[in-house]
Amino acid sequence: MPVVDKYNLYSDYIENNKYPSSEFFEKYDKLQKRYYYINTKDILKDKVRHGEKEIFCADDTHWSWKAIESIFNESTFNGSTTINRGCQDLSHFYPFIIWHCYYA
Repeated sequence: MPVVDKYNLYSDYIENNKYPSSEFFEKYDKLQKRYYYINTKDILKDKVRHGEKEIFCADDTHWSWKAIESIFNESTFNGSTTINRGCQDLSHFYPFIIWHCYYA
């Protein structure tokens, strides 16, 4: 699961941005994969387009709880189409991820 960074997610919204946008996810999407792939950029970009704020912590580059919750809820770890083979319920990992993001 490649993790989108703050610049990659928000670069399209920066006025007079003099730096190039990252094409990592766009290129990575085209590669053949033999594993479960979770496109965190697509999931979180959709949230930003719909007005969600605070995807990242304001004072650093770590995801906020909203980003973590969005990744879990967007058909990734709940047994739906994105990850479905043998991974019907991984919700028991959710408390660990929350703990890790805040205390690690």
